[in-house]
Amino acid sequence: MKSPSTRTVGEYAHILLRGGIVLICAAIAGGLAGWLAAEMTPKTYESQARLFIVAPGSATVSGARTSGLAGQLRASSYRELATSDQLLMRVAAAQWPGIDPGTPPADLRERVVASIEPTNAVLTITTTGDTPQAAQQLSAALAGEMPKLVVEVDNLNGRAPYELKTIDAATDMGVSSPKLLTYIGLGAAIAVVFTAVALLAFSLLRNKVDDALGVSNTLRATRELEKSQ
Repeated sequence: MKSPSTRTVGEYAHILLRGGIVLICAAIAGGLAGWLAAEMTPKTYESQARLFIVAPGSATVSGARTSGLAGQLRASSYRELATSDQLLMRVAAAQWPGIDPGTPPADLRERVVASIEPTNAVLTITTTGDTPQAAQQLSAALAGEMPKLVVEVDNLNGRAPYELKTIDAATDMGVSSPKLLTYIGLGAAIAVVFTAVALLAFSLLRNKVDDALGVSNTLRATRELEKSQ
């Protein structure tokens, strides 16, 4: 028998191949455990609102292009405004369905992420909630109050140079966490790794035992030979 220090990578791989069925069973069991963990974990749901930033101008191709470029320049400012205390306090005070008027802005901010698309003037507001309805109610409230706030903030001589047009206000994006496939994959991977380590450890331990028995048998045979002479 070889000692662990003299074994090659191929020999270790052969050990794992011989335990292939065990590894497959471990992967299945780990995947089932991951699925069960995902089912038992409280779910978080997502909803999205998308707003198009425009600068009112002439109804021509060049006017539309200019409006779009102007909207892109303004998008980063509106992204920050979407998670500002100013807007979140306004949303709570407006008593939108599902929004507690006494909710602090910080609590609402934890459920809101705003992003912009680099190639156009679209502001995307993603919200989360314990239920699909809670997430949709918050995104609808933000989509409803954001255009009003923009008019007030950017009011220039009684006229707002930018407008927010709602593309969609409360699109259900499904479960954001836990990710079922992630849990299943992680559970299977952990189970396979631990099982592989156990297989290798068992093989090495068995080799040591066999080596010890071999030495013991050799010594016994030598003694018996000496006695017989």
